[in-house]
Amino acid sequence: MGLYLTGEKQISLAQQSADAATLSAKAAIGMELPVIRANQFPGLINVGVRPAAGQPYRGGGVFTQNAPGQFSVVSSIEFTNHGRTPAFPIKMMVGWKVAKSLPEEPDYFHEIMSSPTAIINPEAMFSASARIVVVELSPEQREKLSKQTAFIWLYVSLHYRDFLNLPHEARFCWRKTGGFGTEGDPPAAYTAHS
Repeated sequence: MGLYLTGEKQISLAQQSADAATLSAKAAIGMELPVIRANQFPGLINVGVRPAAGQPYRGGGVFTQNAPGQFSVVSSIEFTNHGRTPAFPIKMMVGWKVAKSLPEEPDYFHEIMSSPTAIINPEAMFSASARIVVVELSPEQREKLSKQTAFIWLYVSLHYRDFLNLPHEARFCWRKTGGFGTEGDPPAAYTAHS
């Protein structure tokens, strides 16, 4: 008696074989993709006056490890590519909030476009200037921070393309409890990668 497969079984086996080949190809490509990680956020720069809206802050200021004053700017944010191929940054989205805990979805209200020639090479660092991001604290927010009934949260989303020109997004979040750290257990949407 010979081995005979019905048309339905042949189609099923062919589909399983195609699925396995697709999965294998995705795994091979996945090993070559950039792996972007944000370095420790250095902190806020206290400034004495409100910076001009929409313009990079170029004045003086002092990095603060304590509660910031009324006006601060975000310094640069540094990323490292731990993958085997370059990443091509498109833009960085930034948001901040004074709160005990964060809402489920981030609200990015600053958009900083990357240079068209920007590249994050493998094992190289990329510094994204964020001095356009102004943190203006009300007296009520500053009181909450001093009493530690709320924290400053800073969150970013880096949009980039890989070597196949496919889009990706890497999200990061820090909470200030002295220095800025990654503790605080933000909702998953603040640290998702796609």
